[in-house]
Amino acid sequence: MRLLTRRQVLATGGMLTLSGCSMLSGKETPGEPLDASDTEKWPMYRGDLAQTGQAKTRLEAPYEVERLWGYGESLTIPDHRSLDYVSRPGIAVTDRAVYATAVDTDYEPTAVHRTEPEQLWRLTDIADDDLKSSAFARTPAPVVAGSEVFIHSKYRRDRINPAEEKLVWTDETGLLYGDRLTGNHEKLYLSGSVARIDPETGNSISTERTRENGSDGGLAVGDDVAAHALRVDGSRSGLVVGFDTDDWSVEWEEQFTEPIYEAPAIHEGQVFVLTDGSRGGPDPSSEPGTVVALDSDDGSENWRADLSGARIGVGVDTETLYAPHEDDGLIALATSSGSRQWSLDEPLRDLIGDPAWAYPPVVADDAVVLGGPEGLAIVDATDGEIRWQEDLRLRGAPAVAFGDVYALTDDRIVAVRSSNSV
Repeated sequence: MRLLTRRQVLATGGMLTLSGCSMLSGKETPGEPLDASDTEKWPMYRGDLAQTGQAKTRLEAPYEVERLWGYGESLTIPDHRSLDYVSRPGIAVTDRAVYATAVDTDYEPTAVHRTEPEQLWRLTDIADDDLKSSAFARTPAPVVAGSEVFIHSKYRRDRINPAEEKLVWTDETGLLYGDRLTGNHEKLYLSGSVARIDPETGNSISTERTRENGSDGGLAVGDDVAAHALRVDGSRSGLVVGFDTDDWSVEWEEQFTEPIYEAPAIHEGQVFVLTDGSRGGPDPSSEPGTVVALDSDDGSENWRADLSGARIGVGVDTETLYAPHEDDGLIALATSSGSRQWSLDEPLRDLIGDPAWAYPPVVADDAVVLGGPEGLAIVDATDGEIRWQEDLRLRGAPAVAFGDVYALTDDRIVAVRSSNSV
């Protein structure tokens, strides 16, 4: 762990505080830290710690693709699915910048201007060490909390003050295969080990699980409960563990006959799980694609929807759950009962490429965003009408913010914006 000195912290010129935390402070800079009530303005991949995928903004049609920044050389990963499986690279967004991992041939974390075609910095520009590109080959999506950016790469974890392009601290803790960094203004979390990290200092607070418990599927954290998904039995089946967030004791465990590849979603007392056998173990899956709603208090099953062909993970808004589906594209279910509301009736492959490697939906106020290795689509949230689709070779999970969709492709970072505002 290497914490910057008082002099180095003050040299950033920023008020380096997160709501509920206290740090050394100096002259304020643009991009003040946010209160807890404003954190939805600083979205990260999947929108929130509960992993609902919600993004509090509207996506007004019609749409145009705007190039924010291009690479000197196209990103070609011989086995890009393996990279995607391990790290889930992607994008985080603030009002000024778009932060992306796995860009160009060095995969180096990069910041570009959100509204202008300008690269702001690369991590090596502000790091105090000689970093090699191999350090970034499996860096998950960045986390934005308040005015700070957190990046966890292969060998280190960094907190960055982007306004001053300075490191606040660096923790020399490596990233395990499959681990993902999530967080907010109060806590950072590593999904694989269910580790909690103090964003003020970078110190680990506690770790609840080890790699021996199974392969990480993802972590969702609600107000009173956290749900951790794992793949067990050689990735042939799944397990969800419910933690009490007061003392992080295990409250319940539920076993599934199929593996789980994405974090559950926690919403209004329920934990929503999608099991996906399409990339399972060596034995063919007998029941591919099931959505299950568990009671967040005790893990008991509230309802189950057998959707043969459901893929990856879900997105959830106030009353509706959205599940990508191999044949039907996207299926909307009522969160209260699991009853089907509508389906897209368009093969998912035609919209985003190989369904097995889709990203979980991102849910805006009026639309659902689907992304995958060969395409990006915007679907109306009320009836499933396809508003827009384009064949883009995504190399990271998209993000939704400020009325736009941001995406990382094999040769550029783009924003999909309403043509009325371009």
